[in-house]
Amino acid sequence: TLLASWTANTYVVEFDSNGGTNAMADQTHTYDQKLALTANNFVKVGYTFAGWNTLANGQGDSYENAEEVKNLTSSANGHVKLYAQWTANRYTITLVLNGGVGEESVEAGYEEEVTAPANPTKVGYTFAGWYGNEALTQAYTFTTMPLDGITLYAKWNVNEYQVAFNANTGSGTMSKQTHT
Repeated sequence: TLLASWTANTYVVEFDSNGGTNAMADQTHTYDQKLALTANNFVKVGYTFAGWNTLANGQGDSYENAEEVKNLTSSANGHVKLYAQWTANRYTITLVLNGGVGEESVEAGYEEEVTAPANPTKVGYTFAGWYGNEALTQAYTFTTMPLDGITLYAKWNVNEYQVAFNANTGSGTMSKQTHT
């Protein structure tokens, strides 16, 4: 009777920042043995580390940070690459309405597209846009969520009305006047 003897393959696990910064040392792994994943050293501005995946797009096998992993399959060159996965941090755009009525904030993930809220309203005024400063000199265009969010200020233009006077069977005239 002959018994087969097996030795588990050993290979190197490489860590890819997947858009992050900093470096991480490779880690040796033996097939069919648990591996405590190296703590993540990567940093990505505006994002939180969400674990590892065998594909950069997150569509492969996922592993959480420090989760014990076994049975990773190596490529022909004896290496396995794990890609950091990232979740966008959520931030708020605070809307100062300056006496108007409407939405008071917009929330989205960092770099996610942000759509301008419906225009606020204010009796006797016309909404003139959102501005990035209280002095209302820096017009703002909604694009993507900025890092750490921002505060925007509503600008209002006073409505003008023309008042016409009617003598109502009386005599005399009065010129039209414009009032704000």
